[in-house]
Amino acid sequence: ARLAGGGLPAVNIDELNESHASDNLCTDPAPDALAMLIYTSGSTGNPKVVLHTHRNVPAEVRNHTNAWCVSPQDRWLLYTSLSFANSVRTIYCALLNGGAVYPYDLKRNGFGALPHWLRSNRITILRTLPTTFRNFMSTLPPNEVLHDVRVLSIGWDPMYRSHADAFNRHFPPSCVIAHGLGPTECFLVCLNFIPHGARIESGKLDIGWPLPDKTVHLIIDEAHNILSEQSARETESWKDYRLEQFEEIVKEGRKFG
Repeated sequence: ARLAGGGLPAVNIDELNESHASDNLCTDPAPDALAMLIYTSGSTGNPKVVLHTHRNVPAEVRNHTNAWCVSPQDRWLLYTSLSFANSVRTIYCALLNGGAVYPYDLKRNGFGALPHWLRSNRITILRTLPTTFRNFMSTLPPNEVLHDVRVLSIGWDPMYRSHADAFNRHFPPSCVIAHGLGPTECFLVCLNFIPHGARIESGKLDIGWPLPDKTVHLIIDEAHNILSEQSARETESWKDYRLEQFEEIVKEGRKFG
């Protein structure tokens, strides 16, 4: 009710009784119907709204399920805002596979309480950002190991050798890093797995290879400039969507080199 701010009706599930109908609502949205709107992180400018359909969301769940061998036994950490893609992936990938989502208030509880919380809840999948991961690792004692985590997913920004070194110190040999390119505009595109103990020779970790349902085209700056000029001759509504989404994806790719 507090989130609705009095502008929308709020339903308290705990207060529902058996007098309410329990029939299937029989709502069958079309695959291309709008399912949600989420926001970009704003790392390449102001946060922008991105629209996703009922086809996109289960496709993203399928890709993560197959790549990470997600099961009902998995327990997912959730600490980000529900309006960002990270939360969408966590919630739907966990619940549609019969797993569990464990919300953690990082702003209120900080990194200090997080190791014990992860161990006590036996979290198996931990999704985070490079900066958050680095700050969290800096608070751990040298011999601290998060034994239950089997997948450490780090994305949105480049990963460096120092991230892999921290991973090798604080995670078990059975754990892997899942690092890739997954812009909010089109979800996961490329994925790479870095096994525990891997020696990283280069400065940045590779983002891997395209998923089976994705095709990657490398676009040089000249092509980007041509597209910008062509967009100037199009209708404003199409230009706004097509060019801005294109530019966000290009910027996201450039961060990874």
